[in-house]
Amino acid sequence: MRKYTILFSLVAIVLARPDQQPSCYQSGGSSVADFIFDGEEFLIDTSIVYAFAPDYQWYPAIGFDGTNYLVVWQDHRNGYWDIYGTRVSVDGTILDPGGIVICGAPVDQMYPAIGFDGTNYLVVWQDYRSGVGYEIYGARVSPDGSVLDTAALLISRQASGTGAPGIGFDGTNYLVVWSEWRSGSGYDIYGKRIAPSGISVDSIAFCVSSARNSQSAPGISFDGTNYLVAWEDYRRDSIYSDIYGARVTPAGTVIDPVGIAISGYERGQCTPVVIFDETNYLVVWRYGAVNYDLCGAWVTPAGGVLERRLIVQQEGEQVSPELMVGRDGQVFLVYQGWTDTAASRSYHTVRIWGKLDIMTGRSEDQLVGEQQLPMVNGSVFRGMLWLPGLRCRVRGNVALVNISGQKVMDLVLGANNISHLAPGVYFIKTGANFLVAKVVVVR
Repeated sequence: MRKYTILFSLVAIVLARPDQQPSCYQSGGSSVADFIFDGEEFLIDTSIVYAFAPDYQWYPAIGFDGTNYLVVWQDHRNGYWDIYGTRVSVDGTILDPGGIVICGAPVDQMYPAIGFDGTNYLVVWQDYRSGVGYEIYGARVSPDGSVLDTAALLISRQASGTGAPGIGFDGTNYLVVWSEWRSGSGYDIYGKRIAPSGISVDSIAFCVSSARNSQSAPGISFDGTNYLVAWEDYRRDSIYSDIYGARVTPAGTVIDPVGIAISGYERGQCTPVVIFDETNYLVVWRYGAVNYDLCGAWVTPAGGVLERRLIVQQEGEQVSPELMVGRDGQVFLVYQGWTDTAASRSYHTVRIWGKLDIMTGRSEDQLVGEQQLPMVNGSVFRGMLWLPGLRCRVRGNVALVNISGQKVMDLVLGANNISHLAPGVYFIKTGANFLVAKVVVVR
C-alpha cells in the first residue's frame, strides 16, 4: 500500500445552491487530506467547500497557472447560463468567493473548457448570444482574475450550430476543437488555432473528422509534438457511439484523417477526455446504455491503441470524468458517481470520487465475473495482446485466426503472449465463428 497526499482543490469546487444537495455536473473540493491507496477508488468530497451563489452552477473545468487554480463553470444565477470562475489557492482557499464574471452576454453561454499558455488562461465555451445558433466564443483571463476580453473573442460562427469545445496548448498556440453541423448530414469535428494574444491563427476552421453520421464531444491533449483529439463517433451506428481519435500537428495538419478506432463496443461510448502522461495518451470515456461505467485506453504518440479496460464499475452511474497529470507522469482520475454508502457512512446521492494508477488494480474477470470481449478494430499490439473484456458478451472459446481463417492460438481474458507470431493482420473470433475485431501484430 502507498500513501498519497491529495489536494482536493486540484479537482474542482462544488458549486451549488446552499439549500440543495450537490447534484450531477457539480464537483467537489476542500482541504489537504491523506489517503491510503491500494488501487481502489476513494471518495473525495466527504467535506465540501461551497462557493455560494443563487440557482444552479454546472459543468466545472479547471486550469493551473503554477500558483493558483482557475475553476470555471456555467452559472444560472442571472436567469440565463453565463460563464463564471473563481481562483483557488493550492491550500483550497477560494480567492473570489463571489465569482468572476467571464462572460455574461445575452441568452446562454455553456460548457466551458480552459487552457493556460504560461501567461494567461484562455476560457472557451458554447454561446447562444445570436439567438440563431450556437457559436464558439472565448476570453483570456489573467492569473490575477482579470478578464482581458470583456466583449469575448468569436472563434466560430456557424448558423447551423456548434457543440461543446475542448482546448489544448502546444507551447506556441492553442488548438480549440468542437463539433459543428456544416456538411448537412451530421456534426463533424472542427478546429482552429488561437494565438496567446487571442487572435485566430487560422482564418477558417479546419476539419478534423467528417466521417459518416455525426462526431461530437471532443477532448484534446498535447504530447510535446502533436495533439490527440478524441471524440464520440457514430459512423458505425447512428444510435450508439464509438470512441475515435486523430493526431493533429501544431501546424493544423490532421495526421489521421480516417481516424483512429480507440473503442468500439455495443451500447455506446461517450464524452471522452484525454491526457498525456509523459509517455502515452490516456483516453477515458463513459460507457453503457443505462448505468454508466468508465473505460479507458492508452494511445501511443504514434497512434497505436494499447490496453483497453474497464476502469471504474460501481453501483449506479459514473459520469463526467476529468484527468490530471501530477509528478512523474502519475495520472489522477476524478468523476461523479452514485454513492450509497462509503467508509460506513450513508450518502444516497451523487458524490465526487477519485482514482490513482487507474490502469492497474483489479482484472476485468474479477470486476465482471464472466467472460466479455471488446469489439475493437485495427488495434496494434506488440508482444502482448490484451482482452480487457468490456460487456460485449460472447459464447464459447475465443481464438485468434490469420487472414486465411486458420486458428493460430486460443485467447483468454487479460494478457496473451503473441511474441511468437509473425507480424501481420489477424482477427479475433468467437466460438460462434463471429469475427469480432481485427488486430495488427508488429515487432
